[in-house]
Amino acid sequence: MKIEGPRSVGGSTGARKAGGSAGAGFSLPAESATASTPSAGVRAAAPLDTILALQGQGFDPQRRGRQARRGGKTLDALEALARAHLDGAAPHAARLTLAALQKDVERTGDPGLDSVLDEIDVRAAVELAKLEMADRNRFRS
Repeated sequence: MKIEGPRSVGGSTGARKAGGSAGAGFSLPAESATASTPSAGVRAAAPLDTILALQGQGFDPQRRGRQARRGGKTLDALEALARAHLDGAAPHAARLTLAALQKDVERTGDPGLDSVLDEIDVRAAVELAKLEMADRNRFRS
């Protein structure tokens, strides 16, 4: 294969008039050469509209993964809490973990995932309320 350098473009002969000598079979209609047709309105691309709308809502593509990990950690903390109760140990560490995880709750925008995370969070809130009630009763007696 032979590679050649850039070729020169032939010189221009100047501007040609619209009605002049065009190729055979080509001609511009007289009215369209002089009259301009109104152009259709410019419409933004749908993907751009979507991106701008998501930016306005504070879209974070990693939120879903973060919340799924938080849900898994909450389930682990609930399991550790159950083990601590069965062992008769004080569940202080699990309680602190649950309380910290409850502070990072965000909506993901995925209805299925949000529903599961809501159920996990309700269970965690119930367990935290039980621990709080147990602490209050212990200090009263």
